[in-house]
Amino acid sequence: MCPSVLIARLGVNLRIDVGNSSRRAREKERTSQPVDLFTLASHYAIYDVISAGMSRDDAKLVADQGVPDAQRWRRFEPFWKAAHLTGYCQALSVAVRDLYGVDEISGATLSKINGAIRAGNKPGLYRHVLKKRARIRFSVLDQYWAPVPERPDPEFFVLAQKFDGFVAPMRRTNVETLGRQEDITIGNLAALKQALEKRFQRALEAGMVTVKTSIAYNRDLMFREVSVADAERDFERLMQDAGSTPQGFHTYTERPYRILEDHMFHHLVKVADANNIPMQIHTGLHAGYGQLPKQLKSHTAHKSILSASTAFEVVRVFRIALSLVVGVLRIRTERSTASWERLAGRDHRSRFGPLLDPVHDGG
Repeated sequence: MCPSVLIARLGVNLRIDVGNSSRRAREKERTSQPVDLFTLASHYAIYDVISAGMSRDDAKLVADQGVPDAQRWRRFEPFWKAAHLTGYCQALSVAVRDLYGVDEISGATLSKINGAIRAGNKPGLYRHVLKKRARIRFSVLDQYWAPVPERPDPEFFVLAQKFDGFVAPMRRTNVETLGRQEDITIGNLAALKQALEKRFQRALEAGMVTVKTSIAYNRDLMFREVSVADAERDFERLMQDAGSTPQGFHTYTERPYRILEDHMFHHLVKVADANNIPMQIHTGLHAGYGQLPKQLKSHTAHKSILSASTAFEVVRVFRIALSLVVGVLRIRTERSTASWERLAGRDHRSRFGPLLDPVHDGG
């Protein structure tokens, strides 16, 4: 079954957000927190407003719900006027209009908007927004806040799991933390791989439908084939904290343990492929401000990785409101018919999950 047929099976009337970037908390946690327009703007319209000239101090004030709304709006308004036609800000406007019934975001409508948002912040919010209004069948959830895999609410979410900590540890203490989490003493490369594989199995048990990597925030995506011996030597250097720690922009270009990272990324791909789990590579535009996209070179992933049967997705992240759709660049989707059928299934291990989700993230 080809990807287009698979997607068609989801239904022509189904609206699905694409991008595997949902970072949404459990509904109980979400509805127990105070929310208002500026809460919604913090995902990610605020970054465009900051890019338009708002200072960091003003951004902190705007986010402070202890400050009177009128004062927060005065700091927000001039930069909102400059940024309101960007994609993120238009998405906020659409959400305010379609979900809360207010046609314009302004000082005159702020009180009405906040009243509607607060009134809607109650049990049933996710069902109303995700199911009734957005008609999203399920969202692929990146639980970046959880140190180990947790099963998400199956009514709304399936799980995307990251293993970037295993691929690119930067200090001995990072490795030791991974070892404690997996109850493994990591003293060599083989043990690091064992810990990754144990985490992988835990993720499968929690319902993982795809591996996600956002390592492009930290380095380029050229993962060369390196020998076990070379990777082992890099691991030994890491455990001695022998590599200098790059600062500033050099963090993205100088990787003191690049050989280890390359080797571990290849290993992760092999583990995913052995378990028939697709991988998503997050790249393109990054969250925040001052984040120029790291170059997605033509050699994004080494040919030896792409020649595996694992399905790869590259996410072009134009993150917008949870009721809208973002774009996806599929760089490789050749899988066996049985593999696509598995992704189209309905149980937690076999539901379609390469790139379908609402959005709210930083990576």
